[in-house]
Amino acid sequence: MNRACKLVGALLVFGSLTAASWGQQVALLAKKYENRLNEKAHEIYKAGVEQFDKINYDAAILSFYQAMKADPQHIKLRFLVADLAHRRGKMTAGAKTVEYYTMAKEALSGLISRTDLRSEDRRRAETHLEEIERDTGNISFRDSRRDVTGKQIIKEIVAEREKFTGLRPLGLESPASEEATGAAGAAGATGGTTAGQAGRGQGQGRGQGNQGGAGGNPAASSRYM
Repeated sequence: MNRACKLVGALLVFGSLTAASWGQQVALLAKKYENRLNEKAHEIYKAGVEQFDKINYDAAILSFYQAMKADPQHIKLRFLVADLAHRRGKMTAGAKTVEYYTMAKEALSGLISRTDLRSEDRRRAETHLEEIERDTGNISFRDSRRDVTGKQIIKEIVAEREKFTGLRPLGLESPASEEATGAAGAAGATGGTTAGQAGRGQGQGRGQGNQGGAGGNPAASSRYM
């Protein structure tokens, strides 16, 4: 197996494992904290938990964010939203990353602005907010680096595919071969049309010549209908 195929395979496996496992590293609200949510926020939060269990993380984070808006004084929920949104932002790109980072910063800023926040929670929120601010400033550089890496992988795949002939018996040919095959097919189709026209002329002649006898050959006449 060539280097490009190995690299693509590794990236696909890594991407699948990352998408499926990162959510397992996040602890949702303990039952005692969940029960402290007001009624409206609790309903929204429970919907988010169901979405989270189905690995629909985007919908889950949005539900948790909406629950936070419905119960803005809930400290644990704000930390949860900040954690999930920051993690998800690292896995997305461009405007989507900005959206998640903004969501996370809103959750943390709401904590820092509280005068009754415990000192350890304040330090935690401030440290996390500083990290998100740094990541926000690096979005363009990070995305461009990912783009360059992705394009390089594609170039390697195309180059390897041009050299690889093992699947051609299965009909998976290189673009150049496909063009040649297409041209040959077009020529064959033109030749077949010409031959068919000639055959129809001959068939009509035979049919007219046999009308006085058995009424012509049904097989010969129906073949060219």
